[in-house]
Amino acid sequence: MKFRYAAALALLDWYLMTAPPPGGQPSSVQSVKADIKAPLSKWTIVGIFPSKKACEAQRGTNTKQRCFASEDPHFRDNNPPP
Repeated sequence: MKFRYAAALALLDWYLMTAPPPGGQPSSVQSVKADIKAPLSKWTIVGIFPSKKACEAQRGTNTKQRCFASEDPHFRDNNPPP
């Protein structure tokens, strides 16, 4: 791998995000289900990690959570920089 590509990968952050409850229920309602097809703008950031491996380790087997790279087009389009 060339150095410039490795350097670019090192600058990525990984976001652990939780899907919202179905039907726009208030977050205080504990639901077993989650709307994993909701747009990322509706998801909640649980944590930020330096690598995909660290993000996935924190996620474990939780099916309501996903890891997204900061450069992922789906994440970027729904979360423009300030």
